[in-house]
Amino acid sequence: MACWPRNLGFLPIIFFLLLIITVGISYLIAVLKGDVPVLFPYISDTGAKPPESCFFAQFVNISALVFVALVYVRFKEVDTIEGLPPERVGRLNKASFFLGLAAAFGLSLVGNFQDLYVLVVHEIGAIMLFLFGTIYSLIHTRISYLLHPEYTRLYVCRLRFLFSLLMLVSMVTCLTCEVFANAQWLHHHHQNKTDTEQLWKPTDGGYTLHIVSTSFEWTLAGSFMLFCLTFIGDFSKVSLGLNMFLHVDPFPEPGGSYEEEPNEYTKLYA
Repeated sequence: MACWPRNLGFLPIIFFLLLIITVGISYLIAVLKGDVPVLFPYISDTGAKPPESCFFAQFVNISALVFVALVYVRFKEVDTIEGLPPERVGRLNKASFFLGLAAAFGLSLVGNFQDLYVLVVHEIGAIMLFLFGTIYSLIHTRISYLLHPEYTRLYVCRLRFLFSLLMLVSMVTCLTCEVFANAQWLHHHHQNKTDTEQLWKPTDGGYTLHIVSTSFEWTLAGSFMLFCLTFIGDFSKVSLGLNMFLHVDPFPEPGGSYEEEPNEYTKLYA
């Protein structure tokens, strides 16, 4: 059996750093090009135009794959703990697994379908990421309390609860303010079609609500990344094994006939 090292705590760290690098570099490029304002643009707007959109999409896809791995490892970790009440933890763990995969798919949609060009798909991806990601965090906060004190420390449970609560409040506030801000912006600019919502100005309609919405979106993203970091301690106790089997079909000797034999499997060790 080939095994990963007994320390998968690097997965949450890699996910955290990838998102920091992705958002940081795309934001810097977008600001330098004048595509977004310096003060609290929407995260998606920092990756809406080339060349920042190319970098944003590429690294968001990588981040989504790493998050899938994170979701899978967490699922297997909880699933392999013996003696847990299956009606309480097992169903929650299975539900969170599919929600985590859906959130990762939403993250990929956000990166690949820019809001300037394919707004509907981008918004669907953002809702999947925010909604399913928040529910995922809430479920694993609940699981953490169910695993306390045997498998989860109390301060970790409280940290996860804090970040989950921040995600929930930030998501609701962000989406609510965005709806009203966009309505006021459209009313203010109904005759000027050349203006763009990527460059809000203090004189634009709905500017205050827009800043509230974008600031809470950044809070939501930060809380989600910090929530994932709380898995470092759990994953540091986990190792993954991999069994590989090679299907062997013997070739006939020259001049001989092929004789069918039962399938054989050779185990390969790394």
